[in-house]
Amino acid sequence: MGEAVEATVRLGFRRVLTSDGATGAGAGTGWIAALAARAAGPIAVKPGSGVTQATAALLKGLGITQFHAPCSASTPVGGRWVGPGHAPAIRRQTAADLVPALRQALA
Repeated sequence: MGEAVEATVRLGFRRVLTSDGATGAGAGTGWIAALAARAAGPIAVKPGSGVTQATAALLKGLGITQFHAPCSASTPVGGRWVGPGHAPAIRRQTAADLVPALRQALA
C-alpha cells in the first residue's frame, strides 16, 4: 500500500476514489481507513460505491472526510428493450430524500 500511495503522490494526484475493490465502501472500511491513515496529508481518500447514510457515518467515524455517494435508489423499468441481452429491469436514479439524510449523517 505504501508504494502505491507514494507513486500516487509523485504523479500529482490529490484524491483517490476507492471501494477497496470490495462490493461497496461499507465492506472495505478497514482497508479504506488504513489507506486514509497512510495517505493523510498529501492525498484525500474518497470512498465510493455503496456509500449510504449508514456507511458514511461509519466512515466518518474512521476519519474519512470526503465521499462519493450517488444517493440513488432502484427504479423498476418496463418496456420493449428490457430483458436478457438488453437493459436491466431496474435503473438507478437519484432519490431526493436520500440527500438530506446523508447530509445529516455527516453533520
